Amino acid sequence: MGRYDRHVGTDIQPRHLMLVIALACRKFRDKPIRATWQNLGSGLGVRADTLRRWAYELRDLELLEIKPTTRSDARNGPNEFDLAPFVELLQEADECWRQSEVARKGREATQ
Repeated sequence: MGRYDRHVGTDIQPRHLMLVIALACRKFRDKPIRATWQNLGSGLGVRADTLRRWAYELRDLELLEIKPTTRSDARNGPNEFDLAPFVELLQEADECWRQSEVARKGREATQ
């Protein structure tokens, strides 16, 4: 994927992919993904503050949307996570890969 997007390999690290996979595992039908930092962190074996930092790094790369819920204790309450920007990145990378494969096969056929 690193060939098809500037973020991959430089900005996106394995820790970010772990978080995306953990969030994707929580997706059910068309319902929003909701989780607390503590719950996600314990599932991945990291502290909530560490996980929060990872999520905000992805948010700053515009690959994850984080929507706090309205609660009196919003810092520790559940958040809503939207993976749509990350999914778009994957779809764009896949399309670039498919186009490069078609071009490569076309070059091989003419040789």
